[in-house]
Amino acid sequence: MLARYLQYLHADIRQAMRSPEELSLEAPGPESWLAEARQLVIDDPKITFGGRCGLTPEVFPPAGRLTPHQLERLCADLQALYRSWRLDLFLPECVPAEAAYPVLVSVLGKKLAIATCGWVVVDFCEEGAACPFGKHCFCLDGESLCPKADFDPDREEWY
Repeated sequence: MLARYLQYLHADIRQAMRSPEELSLEAPGPESWLAEARQLVIDDPKITFGGRCGLTPEVFPPAGRLTPHQLERLCADLQALYRSWRLDLFLPECVPAEAAYPVLVSVLGKKLAIATCGWVVVDFCEEGAACPFGKHCFCLDGESLCPKADFDPDREEWY
């Protein structure tokens, strides 16, 4: 039953993504950047990101009901959704899906500005006990828990 629901949820996430046609493919000039930056500072977003893209946090199952594979797929789909809307989520590199999932879902409930010329950065770390990533976060002193990753030239990057 949950597997079928997740199929529909993945389809809904894909449908909520902005298409390449909606994104400005031409490099805008400095005037556009300045105008957008001014607008982002002046305007307070009126609706949540979920209201803008058509998804709400309530449609996502609790992490405890999902398998590790299901969590990873949902996290990957949500991150692709956010990138398509030019939202750059500031997440630790190797945060496990079970820690990232609730944070990624919470973005749907935030009132966020949407950029057309650049990116809007969303930071979740509040340092210390309030940090949602715990021992996986870069706000902690000491060594990173991430294994050293080799550069992958085939990895698709948006920026």
